Amino acid sequence: MKINDIRKERKKIVKQLASDIYGTGIQGLINRLKKPARIITICLGFLFVTYSVVAYFPLDFGWFFVGLSLWVFAVASGYIGFLSSFICAFTVFSAYPFAEIIKNAIIGTLTQTNIDFLKSYIPTFVFLPIILILSLVVRSIQIKKPSFSAFNNQNGRINILDPALEQLYPIQGFENLIQVNFITHSKRRYSSIISDFIKFARVCDKQKALPAGAEFIEKDKEDSIEVTFYAYSSSESRIPPIKSYVTENLKDSKIYIISDINWNIYKDVIMPDDIIIQREYNKHFSENLEKRGVDLSQTKKLSYIIVFNSKNEAESCLKTAPENGFIPIKTDGEIIKHDKNAIKDMYIITLQLESKLGIERLNINSMNVIDFVKKFNGSLRHWMFSKA
Repeated sequence: MKINDIRKERKKIVKQLASDIYGTGIQGLINRLKKPARIITICLGFLFVTYSVVAYFPLDFGWFFVGLSLWVFAVASGYIGFLSSFICAFTVFSAYPFAEIIKNAIIGTLTQTNIDFLKSYIPTFVFLPIILILSLVVRSIQIKKPSFSAFNNQNGRINILDPALEQLYPIQGFENLIQVNFITHSKRRYSSIISDFIKFARVCDKQKALPAGAEFIEKDKEDSIEVTFYAYSSSESRIPPIKSYVTENLKDSKIYIISDINWNIYKDVIMPDDIIIQREYNKHFSENLEKRGVDLSQTKKLSYIIVFNSKNEAESCLKTAPENGFIPIKTDGEIIKHDKNAIKDMYIITLQLESKLGIERLNINSMNVIDFVKKFNGSLRHWMFSKA
Protein backbone atom coordinates (compact mmCIF):
# COMPACT_ATOMS: atom_id res chain seq x y z
CA MET A 1 0.00 0.00 0.00
CA LYS A 2 1.53 3.32 -1.09
CA ILE A 3 1.33 6.62 0.78
CA ASN A 4 -1.14 8.10 -1.73
CA ASP A 5 -3.42 5.08 -1.29
CA ILE A 6 -3.29 5.56 2.48
CA ARG A 7 -4.18 9.25 2.12
CA LYS A 8 -7.17 8.36 -0.05
CA GLU A 9 -8.31 5.79 2.50
CA ARG A 10 -7.87 8.35 5.28
CA LYS A 11 -10.20 10.73 3.40
CA LYS A 12 -12.82 7.98 3.06
CA ILE A 13 -12.58 7.16 6.77
CA VAL A 14 -12.97 10.82 7.78
CA LYS A 15 -16.08 11.08 5.60
CA GLN A 16 -17.41 7.81 7.01
CA LEU A 17 -16.94 9.03 10.58
CA ALA A 18 -18.86 12.20 9.70
CA SER A 19 -21.68 10.21 8.11
CA ASP A 20 -21.78 7.92 11.18
CA ILE A 21 -22.35 10.98 13.37
CA TYR A 22 -24.70 13.02 11.17
CA GLY A 23 -26.17 10.45 8.82
CA THR A 24 -26.41 10.71 5.03
CA GLY A 25 -28.72 12.28 2.46
CA ILE A 26 -31.54 14.61 3.53
CA GLN A 27 -31.42 13.39 7.14
CA GLY A 28 -27.68 14.09 7.27
CA LEU A 29 -28.29 17.62 5.96
CA ILE A 30 -31.00 18.28 8.55
CA ASN A 31 -28.76 17.03 11.35
CA ARG A 32 -25.93 19.33 10.26
CA LEU A 33 -28.29 22.31 10.14
CA LYS A 34 -29.43 21.78 13.72
CA LYS A 35 -26.42 23.64 15.14
CA PRO A 36 -27.51 26.98 16.70
CA ALA A 37 -25.19 29.11 14.52
CA ARG A 38 -26.56 27.54 11.34
CA ILE A 39 -30.17 27.88 12.49
CA ILE A 40 -29.57 31.60 13.14
CA THR A 41 -27.94 31.99 9.70
CA ILE A 42 -30.89 30.30 7.98
CA CYS A 43 -33.35 32.54 9.86
CA LEU A 44 -31.40 35.65 8.83
CA GLY A 45 -31.46 34.45 5.23
CA PHE A 46 -35.22 33.98 5.46
CA LEU A 47 -35.64 37.53 6.81
CA PHE A 48 -33.60 39.04 3.95
CA VAL A 49 -35.47 37.05 1.29
CA THR A 50 -38.82 38.01 2.82
CA TYR A 51 -37.76 41.66 2.99
CA SER A 52 -36.69 41.58 -0.68
CA VAL A 53 -40.22 40.53 -1.65
CA VAL A 54 -42.36 42.50 0.82
CA ALA A 55 -40.50 45.82 0.73
CA TYR A 56 -39.63 45.79 -2.98
CA PHE A 57 -42.47 43.82 -4.55
CA PRO A 58 -42.19 41.84 -6.76
CA LEU A 59 -38.50 41.39 -5.88
CA ASP A 60 -35.26 43.19 -5.06
CA PHE A 61 -32.35 41.04 -6.25
CA GLY A 62 -29.85 42.66 -3.88
CA TRP A 63 -31.54 41.63 -0.64
CA PHE A 64 -32.69 38.35 -2.19
CA PHE A 65 -29.13 37.31 -3.01
CA VAL A 66 -27.97 38.31 0.49
CA GLY A 67 -30.51 35.87 1.92
CA LEU A 68 -29.66 33.20 -0.66
CA SER A 69 -25.92 33.46 0.07
CA LEU A 70 -26.63 33.05 3.81
CA TRP A 71 -28.57 29.86 3.08
CA VAL A 72 -25.72 28.56 0.93
CA PHE A 73 -23.22 29.36 3.70
CA ALA A 74 -25.32 27.56 6.34
CA VAL A 75 -25.63 24.41 4.23
CA ALA A 76 -22.08 24.33 2.83
CA SER A 77 -20.38 24.93 6.20
CA GLY A 78 -21.60 21.53 7.36
CA TYR A 79 -19.65 19.85 4.58
CA ILE A 80 -16.72 21.94 3.34
CA GLY A 81 -15.64 24.08 6.29
CA PHE A 82 -15.87 27.79 7.10
CA LEU A 83 -13.49 29.31 4.53
CA SER A 84 -14.71 27.36 1.50
CA SER A 85 -18.32 27.99 2.54
CA PHE A 86 -17.68 31.73 2.84
CA ILE A 87 -16.14 31.85 -0.65
CA CYS A 88 -19.03 29.76 -1.99
CA ALA A 89 -21.61 32.11 -0.44
CA PHE A 90 -19.77 35.19 -1.73
CA THR A 91 -19.69 33.64 -5.22
CA VAL A 92 -23.46 33.19 -5.08
CA PHE A 93 -23.92 36.80 -3.94
CA SER A 94 -21.69 38.01 -6.79
CA ALA A 95 -24.25 36.63 -9.27
CA TYR A 96 -26.65 39.38 -8.17
CA PRO A 97 -25.66 41.90 -10.94
CA PHE A 98 -26.16 39.24 -13.62
CA ALA A 99 -29.66 38.50 -12.35
CA GLU A 100 -30.45 42.22 -12.28
CA ILE A 101 -29.26 42.69 -15.87
CA ILE A 102 -31.23 39.64 -17.07
CA LYS A 103 -34.34 41.11 -15.41
CA ASN A 104 -33.75 44.45 -17.16
CA ALA A 105 -33.31 42.67 -20.49
CA ILE A 106 -36.60 40.79 -20.03
CA ILE A 107 -38.63 43.88 -19.13
CA GLY A 108 -36.92 46.00 -21.80
CA THR A 109 -35.00 48.44 -19.56
CA LEU A 110 -31.48 47.23 -20.40
CA THR A 111 -29.06 50.14 -20.94
CA GLN A 112 -25.57 50.48 -22.35
CA THR A 113 -24.40 51.26 -18.82
CA ASN A 114 -25.68 47.85 -17.72
CA ILE A 115 -23.80 46.16 -20.56
CA ASP A 116 -20.55 48.02 -19.83
CA PHE A 117 -20.80 47.12 -16.15
CA LEU A 118 -21.39 43.47 -17.04
CA LYS A 119 -18.25 43.39 -19.20
CA SER A 120 -16.13 44.90 -16.42
CA TYR A 121 -17.63 42.52 -13.83
CA ILE A 122 -17.04 39.26 -15.71
CA PRO A 123 -13.37 38.83 -14.56
CA THR A 124 -14.47 39.09 -10.91
CA PHE A 125 -17.23 36.54 -11.41
CA VAL A 126 -14.79 34.14 -13.11
CA PHE A 127 -12.09 34.70 -10.46
CA LEU A 128 -14.32 33.79 -7.49
CA PRO A 129 -15.17 30.23 -8.68
CA ILE A 130 -11.45 29.63 -9.30
CA ILE A 131 -10.69 30.68 -5.71
CA LEU A 132 -13.50 28.40 -4.51
CA ILE A 133 -12.09 25.43 -6.43
CA LEU A 134 -8.61 26.10 -5.01
CA SER A 135 -9.98 26.25 -1.45
CA LEU A 136 -11.77 22.92 -1.98
CA VAL A 137 -8.57 21.37 -3.33
CA VAL A 138 -6.65 22.59 -0.27
CA ARG A 139 -9.35 21.20 2.02
CA SER A 140 -9.23 17.86 0.21
CA ILE A 141 -5.46 17.72 0.73
CA GLN A 142 -5.82 18.61 4.43
CA ILE A 143 -8.37 15.83 5.01
CA LYS A 144 -5.86 13.32 3.65
CA LYS A 145 -3.24 14.41 6.18
CA PRO A 146 -2.96 12.80 9.63
CA SER A 147 -5.24 14.02 12.40
CA PHE A 148 -5.05 12.82 15.99
CA SER A 149 -7.19 11.96 19.01
CA ALA A 150 -6.13 11.65 22.65
CA PHE A 151 -6.97 8.68 24.88
CA ASN A 152 -6.55 8.93 28.66
CA ASN A 153 -5.87 5.55 30.27
CA GLN A 154 -6.56 7.05 33.73
CA ASN A 155 -3.34 5.57 35.08
CA GLY A 156 -1.01 8.44 34.28
CA ARG A 157 -0.73 7.38 30.65
CA ILE A 158 -2.06 9.28 27.64
CA ASN A 159 -2.02 7.97 24.06
CA ILE A 160 -2.28 10.06 20.89
CA LEU A 161 -3.50 8.18 17.80
CA ASP A 162 -4.54 8.78 14.21
CA PRO A 163 -8.09 7.29 14.10
CA ALA A 164 -7.72 6.53 10.39
CA LEU A 165 -4.43 4.65 10.84
CA GLU A 166 -6.03 2.68 13.64
CA GLN A 167 -8.46 1.25 11.07
CA LEU A 168 -5.87 0.60 8.36
CA TYR A 169 -3.06 -1.19 10.22
CA PRO A 170 -1.03 -3.31 9.56
CA ILE A 171 0.07 -1.60 6.34
CA GLN A 172 2.23 -3.50 3.90
CA GLY A 173 5.61 -1.94 3.12
CA PHE A 174 5.83 0.31 6.20
CA GLU A 175 7.97 -1.90 8.41
CA ASN A 176 10.60 0.52 9.82
CA LEU A 177 9.36 1.84 13.17
CA ILE A 178 10.88 5.17 14.22
CA GLN A 179 10.75 5.55 18.00
CA VAL A 180 11.73 8.82 19.71
CA ASN A 181 12.13 8.95 23.50
CA PHE A 182 12.75 11.90 25.79
CA ILE A 183 11.87 13.09 29.29
CA THR A 184 10.38 16.49 30.01
CA HIS A 185 9.42 18.34 33.18
CA SER A 186 5.88 17.63 34.43
CA LYS A 187 5.20 21.38 34.80
CA ARG A 188 5.39 21.71 31.05
CA ARG A 189 1.91 21.89 29.57
CA TYR A 190 0.58 18.94 27.60
CA SER A 191 -0.44 21.34 24.82
CA SER A 192 3.24 22.18 24.34
CA ILE A 193 4.24 18.51 24.16
CA ILE A 194 1.40 17.78 21.73
CA SER A 195 2.62 20.72 19.63
CA ASP A 196 6.04 19.03 19.47
CA PHE A 197 4.38 15.84 18.28
CA ILE A 198 2.34 17.65 15.59
CA LYS A 199 5.55 19.21 14.24
CA PHE A 200 7.23 15.78 14.29
CA ALA A 201 4.19 14.32 12.48
CA ARG A 202 4.41 16.98 9.75
CA VAL A 203 8.07 16.19 9.15
CA CYS A 204 7.23 12.47 8.92
CA ASP A 205 4.34 13.13 6.54
CA LYS A 206 6.63 15.24 4.34
CA GLN A 207 9.02 12.27 4.17
CA LYS A 208 6.09 9.95 3.30
CA ALA A 209 6.30 8.24 6.67
CA LEU A 210 3.25 7.49 8.81
CA PRO A 211 3.15 9.25 12.21
CA ALA A 212 1.66 6.43 14.26
CA GLY A 213 1.07 8.17 17.59
CA ALA A 214 2.56 9.27 20.87
CA GLU A 215 2.58 8.18 24.48
CA PHE A 216 2.93 10.31 27.63
CA ILE A 217 3.61 8.64 30.99
CA GLU A 218 3.64 10.71 34.17
CA LYS A 219 6.41 9.87 36.65
CA ASP A 220 5.11 11.32 39.93
CA LYS A 221 8.17 10.47 42.01
CA GLU A 222 10.51 12.03 39.45
CA ASP A 223 8.21 15.01 38.72
CA SER A 224 8.59 14.33 35.00
CA ILE A 225 6.81 13.00 31.92
CA GLU A 226 8.26 10.23 29.77
CA VAL A 227 7.40 11.01 26.14
CA THR A 228 7.56 8.66 23.14
CA PHE A 229 6.78 9.51 19.52
CA TYR A 230 6.21 6.79 16.90
CA ALA A 231 6.21 6.70 13.10
CA TYR A 232 6.48 4.02 10.40
CA SER A 233 8.59 4.50 7.28
CA SER A 234 8.56 2.49 4.07
CA SER A 235 12.09 3.48 3.08
CA GLU A 236 15.31 3.73 5.11
CA SER A 237 16.50 6.51 2.78
CA ARG A 238 13.73 8.79 4.11
CA ILE A 239 14.66 8.32 7.76
CA PRO A 240 17.78 10.61 7.96
CA PRO A 241 15.77 13.88 7.52
CA ILE A 242 13.50 12.78 10.36
CA LYS A 243 16.55 11.96 12.50
CA SER A 244 18.01 15.38 11.77
CA TYR A 245 14.80 17.11 12.82
CA VAL A 246 14.63 15.15 16.08
CA THR A 247 18.28 15.87 16.92
CA GLU A 248 17.91 19.61 16.26
CA ASN A 249 14.51 20.21 17.86
CA LEU A 250 13.88 17.64 20.60
CA LYS A 251 16.44 18.20 23.35
CA ASP A 252 18.14 15.15 24.92
CA SER A 253 16.02 12.77 22.86
CA LYS A 254 17.00 9.30 21.71
CA ILE A 255 15.87 7.84 18.40
CA TYR A 256 15.61 4.14 17.55
CA ILE A 257 14.84 2.37 14.27
CA ILE A 258 13.10 -0.96 14.85
CA SER A 259 11.92 -3.57 12.35
CA ASP A 260 8.21 -4.14 13.00
CA ILE A 261 6.96 -5.96 9.90
CA ASN A 262 3.65 -7.08 11.43
CA TRP A 263 3.04 -3.85 13.37
CA ASN A 264 3.11 -5.78 16.64
CA ILE A 265 4.49 -2.79 18.56
CA TYR A 266 1.68 -0.63 17.22
CA LYS A 267 -0.92 -3.12 18.41
CA ASP A 268 0.65 -4.03 21.76
CA VAL A 269 2.28 -0.75 22.83
CA ILE A 270 1.11 2.29 20.85
CA MET A 271 -2.59 1.50 20.81
CA PRO A 272 -4.41 1.78 24.13
CA ASP A 273 -6.72 -0.96 25.33
CA ASP A 274 -9.67 -1.64 22.99
CA ILE A 275 -12.17 -0.73 25.71
CA ILE A 276 -10.50 2.65 26.32
CA ILE A 277 -10.58 3.45 22.59
CA GLN A 278 -14.23 2.51 22.33
CA ARG A 279 -15.17 4.51 25.44
CA GLU A 280 -13.62 7.64 23.93
CA TYR A 281 -15.33 6.95 20.61
CA ASN A 282 -18.67 6.35 22.36
CA LYS A 283 -18.30 9.55 24.40
CA HIS A 284 -17.59 11.62 21.28
CA PHE A 285 -20.44 9.98 19.37
CA SER A 286 -22.98 10.35 22.18
CA GLU A 287 -22.08 14.02 22.77
CA ASN A 288 -22.58 14.79 19.08
CA LEU A 289 -25.95 13.04 19.06
CA GLU A 290 -27.00 15.01 22.15
CA LYS A 291 -25.95 18.32 20.55
CA ARG A 292 -28.14 17.46 17.58
CA GLY A 293 -31.10 16.93 19.89
CA VAL A 294 -31.30 13.19 19.17
CA ASP A 295 -33.36 11.19 21.67
CA LEU A 296 -30.77 8.86 23.22
CA SER A 297 -33.48 6.60 24.64
CA GLN A 298 -34.59 5.48 21.17
CA THR A 299 -33.53 2.09 19.84
CA LYS A 300 -31.32 1.91 16.74
CA LYS A 301 -29.60 -0.82 14.76
CA LEU A 302 -25.82 -0.61 15.24
CA SER A 303 -23.16 -2.33 13.12
CA TYR A 304 -19.90 -3.44 14.75
CA ILE A 305 -16.90 -4.00 12.45
CA ILE A 306 -14.70 -6.91 13.59
CA VAL A 307 -11.33 -8.01 12.13
CA PHE A 308 -9.58 -11.39 12.27
CA ASN A 309 -6.26 -12.77 11.05
CA SER A 310 -7.82 -16.17 10.34
CA LYS A 311 -10.81 -16.96 8.15
CA ASN A 312 -11.61 -20.02 10.29
CA GLU A 313 -11.79 -17.83 13.41
CA ALA A 314 -14.04 -15.36 11.59
CA GLU A 315 -16.33 -18.21 10.54
CA SER A 316 -16.41 -19.62 14.09
CA CYS A 317 -17.35 -16.21 15.43
CA LEU A 318 -20.16 -15.89 12.88
CA LYS A 319 -21.59 -19.29 13.82
CA THR A 320 -21.92 -18.47 17.51
CA ALA A 321 -22.87 -14.78 17.07
CA PRO A 322 -26.69 -15.31 16.94
CA GLU A 323 -26.80 -17.22 20.22
CA ASN A 324 -24.91 -14.31 21.82
CA GLY A 325 -27.39 -11.70 20.64
CA PHE A 326 -25.58 -10.54 17.47
CA ILE A 327 -26.84 -10.68 13.89
CA PRO A 328 -24.22 -11.27 11.13
CA ILE A 329 -24.94 -8.97 8.17
CA LYS A 330 -23.67 -8.78 4.61
CA THR A 331 -21.58 -5.85 3.37
CA ASP A 332 -20.96 -5.56 -0.38
CA GLY A 333 -22.68 -8.91 -0.77
CA GLU A 334 -20.28 -10.74 1.57
CA ILE A 335 -20.46 -12.04 5.12
CA ILE A 336 -16.66 -12.25 5.38
CA LYS A 337 -14.59 -9.67 3.49
CA HIS A 338 -10.91 -10.39 2.78
CA ASP A 339 -8.75 -7.26 3.15
CA LYS A 340 -6.14 -7.66 0.39
CA ASN A 341 -4.31 -4.43 1.39
CA ALA A 342 -3.19 -5.84 4.74
CA ILE A 343 0.36 -7.14 5.12
CA LYS A 344 -1.04 -10.45 6.31
CA ASP A 345 -4.41 -12.09 5.80
CA MET A 346 -7.16 -10.08 7.45
CA TYR A 347 -10.85 -10.87 7.43
CA ILE A 348 -13.67 -8.49 8.30
CA ILE A 349 -17.17 -9.30 9.52
CA THR A 350 -20.03 -7.04 10.62
CA LEU A 351 -22.20 -7.87 13.62
CA GLN A 352 -25.45 -6.03 14.22
CA LEU A 353 -27.47 -5.44 17.37
CA GLU A 354 -30.32 -3.19 18.45
CA SER A 355 -29.51 -0.75 21.21
CA LYS A 356 -30.34 2.56 22.84
CA LEU A 357 -27.83 5.39 22.39
CA GLY A 358 -27.00 6.53 25.92
CA ILE A 359 -23.30 6.54 26.80
CA GLU A 360 -23.65 3.80 29.44
CA ARG A 361 -25.48 1.51 27.02
CA LEU A 362 -22.92 2.13 24.26
CA ASN A 363 -20.05 1.33 26.64
CA ILE A 364 -21.73 -1.90 27.75
CA ASN A 365 -22.25 -2.85 24.09
CA SER A 366 -18.57 -2.26 23.32
CA MET A 367 -17.43 -4.33 26.31
CA ASN A 368 -19.76 -7.18 25.33
CA VAL A 369 -18.58 -7.14 21.70
CA ILE A 370 -14.89 -6.97 22.67
CA ASP A 371 -15.23 -9.81 25.20
CA PHE A 372 -17.13 -11.95 22.68
CA VAL A 373 -14.80 -11.52 19.68
CA LYS A 374 -11.66 -11.98 21.81
CA LYS A 375 -12.66 -15.62 22.21
CA PHE A 376 -11.93 -15.95 18.49
CA ASN A 377 -8.87 -13.63 18.46
CA GLY A 378 -10.95 -10.92 16.84
CA SER A 379 -10.68 -7.17 17.37
CA LEU A 380 -13.38 -4.48 17.33
CA ARG A 381 -12.34 -1.70 14.94
CA HIS A 382 -15.36 0.64 15.21
CA TRP A 383 -19.14 0.77 15.01
CA MET A 384 -21.71 2.82 13.08
CA PHE A 385 -25.42 3.14 12.47
CA SER A 386 -26.65 0.33 10.24
CA LYS A 387 -27.58 1.46 6.73
CA ALA A 388 -30.58 -0.80 6.59
